[in-house]
Amino acid sequence: MNKNPKPVRTATNEKWWKITKEEEYKNNKKLKPIDVSFIKEWIRKQPHLPQLNDNQIIMFLRACDYSLERTKETIDLNYTTRTKLPDFFSERDLERKAIKIGMEYLHIAVSPKREDDSIVISAGIKPLEISKLFTEEYLKLALMIHDMTHLEYGSAEGYIYILDFKNVTFTLVLHLPLPVIVNALKFWQYCATYKIKGIHIINGGTVFEKALPIFQPFLKSEIVAMIKVHSNYESLRDAVSPKTLPSDYGGSCASVEELTREAYKNTALYKEWFFEEEKQRVEERKRLSNAPKDYGIQGSFRKLELD
Repeated sequence: MNKNPKPVRTATNEKWWKITKEEEYKNNKKLKPIDVSFIKEWIRKQPHLPQLNDNQIIMFLRACDYSLERTKETIDLNYTTRTKLPDFFSERDLERKAIKIGMEYLHIAVSPKREDDSIVISAGIKPLEISKLFTEEYLKLALMIHDMTHLEYGSAEGYIYILDFKNVTFTLVLHLPLPVIVNALKFWQYCATYKIKGIHIINGGTVFEKALPIFQPFLKSEIVAMIKVHSNYESLRDAVSPKTLPSDYGGSCASVEELTREAYKNTALYKEWFFEEEKQRVEERKRLSNAPKDYGIQGSFRKLELD
């Protein structure tokens, strides 16, 4: 019998964060310890909410431009949504079969360089058969990557997305379960611990032209205004610094394939954190006030079945 089991590090253990809170304060002059303490005390008085550490609160403060009221609302909505959507936020284990399939087909490349303190993520897919399209699991994987970036790289001014439609067919778009995509879009826009600073489309062609009207009703006008469609990689490099782009697009970083492998490798390092993070959920029966506006986010829709 093991008399000295490995101690469990809870999700709030600050040792998970590569960038310490002291470094966050040093790097972000607008970030104030008094604001973090205020939010921490507010959370303590909300019995339905999980307790958060300083690093987690810092992510929300930066995402909300240091507005205390917006931070409070977003924390509540974020964890309410994480509780409401187990399809996205439970069983977050890279060893699961469906997620392994996602790792085979999804490119989610995190640049090692920042663009004006924003993290740059390049995303795309390999040629994909409809039978391998497990939308909830693929979105779960993408959300895991985002959580990993907080732990690995600390807070950021925002996130810039390079979305490559090279292997996306309109048939694939039509097979995406709309309620699931809408939930993901609403979490991304209203609940996330990061700001969206840019969306760049490459290899969009007619597929993107046909797809955008389907999803545009579920996008905020300011998000739609951010979308820039590039007809070539030179146009992309004019909009986003080449130092932050993968070599596939003429940038100075490693290839999308290499950066994706690195992102998955880093995410795997936090297996225990993802397990512990699932304990940070809302207990509605303990809520003292009305639930925050949920922007129409729905609960789980279907059970995943794998052959």
